[in-house]
Amino acid sequence: MPSAKRLLLPALCFLAAALCLSNFPFFWRTSRMPGITHMVAFKLKKDAPEEAIQRLMDSCNTMREIPIVKDIRAHRDLGLDPERNHDMMFLVKFDSIEDYKAYSTHPVHMEIMRTILLPILEPGSRTALQFDN
Repeated sequence: MPSAKRLLLPALCFLAAALCLSNFPFFWRTSRMPGITHMVAFKLKKDAPEEAIQRLMDSCNTMREIPIVKDIRAHRDLGLDPERNHDMMFLVKFDSIEDYKAYSTHPVHMEIMRTILLPILEPGSRTALQFDN
């Protein structure tokens, strides 16, 4: 039978991993990345060409080059509930509210909105939320 000392280190490692992977409030609060996240979701026009949708997905690479954008991800809905769900969403991370505000009027962002998103956006379907990381 293993001694208590030999079991202590694996038990502590297991406990630490379990706390890190759980929603243990102390770890969650201290491990959050500072800054804010901008989440925007929308429906696309029914006749939006797949090439245009792909260009919108690829626009993440262009917007990632804006220095104040810390991370950006585009996601497409799986289509499990198309009548109620949005078709796409973007998650964009910033260090500060000021950076988000600068991004919202940044020329690269505005150009992508004007030339890529707006032609395929279902009018009135956009919804957005900004929250602390």
